[in-house]
Amino acid sequence: MANALPVDLIIDITSTGVRDTFTIGKLNTLIIQKYSETLPNDAFDVVYTKDIAAKRYGYNSRVAGFARVYFGIKSKSATICEQLFIYNWNTTNTPAVLKGGKAPALSKLKTLNGKFKITIGSTTKDVTVDLTNATDFTNAATILQTAIATTANFTGAEVSFNADTGGFIIKGGVKGQGETIAYLTAPDNGTDIHDKLGLTQAEGASVIVGRAGVPTLAEALDEISNNNGNYYVITPNFDFDDVTSDLLTFGQFIHNSNDRFLGIYSWTNPALEQLDSGATTPYESFNGLLIDDKKQDFQNAYIAGLISAMDLTKANGNYNVAFNDATLFEVEAITDRAKYEGLVSNKANAPCKFGILGQDDTIYMDGTIMGDKTTSANVYLCNSFLKFNQQIALYNMFKAQKLIALRGQFGKAIIRSYLDEVFRNAVNANIIVKDTLTNTEKQAVIAEFSPIVKDIERVIEQIQANGYYYEFSGIDTVKRELYITEVYIANVPVKRIVINTYILGA
Repeated sequence: MANALPVDLIIDITSTGVRDTFTIGKLNTLIIQKYSETLPNDAFDVVYTKDIAAKRYGYNSRVAGFARVYFGIKSKSATICEQLFIYNWNTTNTPAVLKGGKAPALSKLKTLNGKFKITIGSTTKDVTVDLTNATDFTNAATILQTAIATTANFTGAEVSFNADTGGFIIKGGVKGQGETIAYLTAPDNGTDIHDKLGLTQAEGASVIVGRAGVPTLAEALDEISNNNGNYYVITPNFDFDDVTSDLLTFGQFIHNSNDRFLGIYSWTNPALEQLDSGATTPYESFNGLLIDDKKQDFQNAYIAGLISAMDLTKANGNYNVAFNDATLFEVEAITDRAKYEGLVSNKANAPCKFGILGQDDTIYMDGTIMGDKTTSANVYLCNSFLKFNQQIALYNMFKAQKLIALRGQFGKAIIRSYLDEVFRNAVNANIIVKDTLTNTEKQAVIAEFSPIVKDIERVIEQIQANGYYYEFSGIDTVKRELYITEVYIANVPVKRIVINTYILGA
């Protein structure tokens, strides 16, 4: 072959990988859990299975109980929940904690007589301990506490043994924000037993920093919001002490989130099943608040699981959160017609048992949510998902594009390319439906779009053909803001079917 100059001297190609900065998956759940003094955990925690929840919080804990229902959901689309977030709410100051992994067997523990180094706060000390006479794990914890207090002079430190985790727990003596503790390390001299107690990172131990108390529910909710975690559904895993006050606080928080969160409160209140009792009237204006008529524990886990198992990135991913099998709660399910009608009148939800000809079935009903935006839980959560995807798409657009012009058609064309994909995906997921508009809907479209478009009939035609429509409605040259007005047809689930039958020849 003859010698030649490389083509890249005149055609130079550089390849650069491009990926979206943000993506969105499932609408995960966060539970608000009261901080446990006996088995502490980080303020913000996440588990991925019911087994992890049981191991970390104890098999009989409320977190484990919630997780068993939540991760046990398998939707009509064969999807499951993938993550459960936990906010461990401490109303008072807490100390730094060294939470041990599994301790050695008692027989092995009783062979230990030596030293380890411990650091609490800014102080590091060697500790001498003899466990050869320990009678059980609780006694061993007492021996460890005495050794830490006497030989290291950490007089306020506490040591306990937790049967659920099978490990020792060491608490620092000072409570408050930023208090620290470290994993055990090797001593300066003597027989080293630091890695024989389950209190090193390699042995599965974990460190929890001290925290200032968060005394009110409002402050706790602010922490949850400011944390910017990957969760959407929020539900307390306990009964409010003062429902009248706390539910107002919770509902207002969900409402003020502007579609960022959906809140579930599981409420034991007989008035929820009394026709037009007004039990939920104080909360009816709170968009995004779902009231569960609590018949059994962890119903909130069930409805949260139905939402968090949903995969709206998939074709036909949207499914009705009502009409799902609730056999798990059939023992206490509503069977009385008057109570069911009361439930509906108060916009609450509960397991309900329906029957015909000696057969019965328990399902969760009826997917209702508070607020004036929509009464459908599906419409609310799907609107949130659509909103998140638009925000993510346009953020990724700004990150990827050199410049989005405030004026001219080129910038608008780029924006359309991103928004159209979001809307098409929403149609594919059954969030948006193509259908004929009602007269009322047409009048609303006319009122909103007539000032910004010339051909309003074309707008109506496009909405019916595509399920959605949006238009650039103005700019602010001072603030450099571009305005878009959009509309879409929500795929609203059916609640009831009424049939009129005409018997010809009767």
